[in-house]
Amino acid sequence: MSAPRFAATLVAATLALAFVPHARAADAKPSTPATAAPAKRDDRLPGGRVRESDLPLMFSAAPPPLPPGARVTGAVTPLDPARAMRLQRAVDLRVGGMPDRARDSLVALDREVPHHPRIVVELALAEAAGGRDAAAASRLRAERAARRDSLLGARELAMALERTGHARDAANVALEAWIVSPPEAPWAGALLIRLVSLDARGITDAMRRACASRPQRGDLARGLAYLLARQDRPVEAAEALVPLDRAMRRVSMRRLFADEALGTGVRADSLAAREALFGVAADTMFDDALRLDAVRREREVGAALGVEREDGVRIAAALADVPAQQWGAELLLDVAETLRDAGRGADASALLARGAVALRGNPRLALERALDTARASDPSRAVPALDSLARAWAPARFALAEAQFWSGRLDSALANYLRAAEQTDSPDALAAIDRAYLLEESPGSPVLPALGTIAWARWRGDRVRERALADSLWRSLAPSAPLYAHVAMAAHDAYADAGDWSAALVPVGVIADSLPGDRLAPLARQRAGEAWLRLHDERRALAQFEDCLARYPKAWNSAEIRRHVERLRKDRRL
Repeated sequence: MSAPRFAATLVAATLALAFVPHARAADAKPSTPATAAPAKRDDRLPGGRVRESDLPLMFSAAPPPLPPGARVTGAVTPLDPARAMRLQRAVDLRVGGMPDRARDSLVALDREVPHHPRIVVELALAEAAGGRDAAAASRLRAERAARRDSLLGARELAMALERTGHARDAANVALEAWIVSPPEAPWAGALLIRLVSLDARGITDAMRRACASRPQRGDLARGLAYLLARQDRPVEAAEALVPLDRAMRRVSMRRLFADEALGTGVRADSLAAREALFGVAADTMFDDALRLDAVRREREVGAALGVEREDGVRIAAALADVPAQQWGAELLLDVAETLRDAGRGADASALLARGAVALRGNPRLALERALDTARASDPSRAVPALDSLARAWAPARFALAEAQFWSGRLDSALANYLRAAEQTDSPDALAAIDRAYLLEESPGSPVLPALGTIAWARWRGDRVRERALADSLWRSLAPSAPLYAHVAMAAHDAYADAGDWSAALVPVGVIADSLPGDRLAPLARQRAGEAWLRLHDERRALAQFEDCLARYPKAWNSAEIRRHVERLRKDRRL
């Protein structure tokens, strides 16, 4: 054999070997049959068990890149080496920015080998690269219909349809591919999430129909849950997984979804995960250990989201039939504390009474009972018990200082606040420092006992009394009076709790404008901006935040204010 001829043969053989992996990937059969029509097989395994392939896989936040070759159902005849080389040359032309030349080469190849999946898909990509998305979509639709293959060119067709503004059609293509080939879930799910903002109702309804016709497909149910979560419908997202829990029984799909959703880093997904955990906790179908585990996980999520104060009532209701002794002392006391902070003191006391046996000898139980006494009528009645407890258990020191502040024992309160502030690992250390500043700012002021009474009313959930006292005290003081800023902030908090944001603006506005040198002035500016946000006036809110940064660039709350400013500046209307 001559040298040139041998070299040509060697090149052809090398190119043929380069395409063998793609041919094998195309020849590999998926786990489910694929047709353009809905699958006719029974998705349920004997005994109602769920397929292992339906168990959760990490739901990608973005679709993976397109792999080489064409995804199809069934075997694909490999191209001969010469045509494989021509196809690769066309791919190089398209990638190199010459889609028209690539298309001409592919049209000639298509005449020689009609309807070959790899040629068809590459031809559609070349047309799309040349700006002919409609032509690419039309070609792929015709080929898919002729082969009755919902997997052929699904990604390329969905891309072309999305570019031409047909969001619902693109979503349907992705959903069909997902149905016939579960490994397409990461790409198809990410595409549906991206498109749902364009046609929320149509895409969600299509997903619901797919789940209803295939009740044992866990991947589809999770996809529906994510779609609903991204539409700020967390309760519906959790409910979408209930049928799977009924089928699986011993394993909770809602719990698996929650663990998966918390890994995406998206707040909407975390809220849906929280609802799913609440659903597991309240579902008597599961054993108590699984329900309690779901509650403990939810407590972590609620704390991270800043909504833990809302959880106590729901947890107590969800676990009403679970013996309190099984909760564990930490969970029992945490829920009781949350109930108390939410103004549900009676419920907290009832819960502690249920778990009295499990909490015997626990100092937190003694603390909660002393605080119940402080809540009942006169906070001074709780001081002796709290004083005795604080001598033996340091974390009770802050509660003792609070009870003394509420009952007007200001000197003793200051001493205990300072001692509580020394416990740097305590969550109450910063609050203790703030109270100490307040008491040291104007010692002996007649305003301090009134502020203590307002703080007590707020702590025990007596919003009516809190607002009446704060409003009366604030209106009776002049801006130049000592502690005026503290009284004005108390009035703002009372108005804000009642949802009266217009009234809440007034006291913080006086602080911001009349007392710019007060240590509470940066906080007043921030609260004013947040009140304008509640009133849906983003321009005035942005003005308040920007003014705060200009006046107090190194204030303790400057980082939070910068986040407000950055978010508002992204709005082009502003």
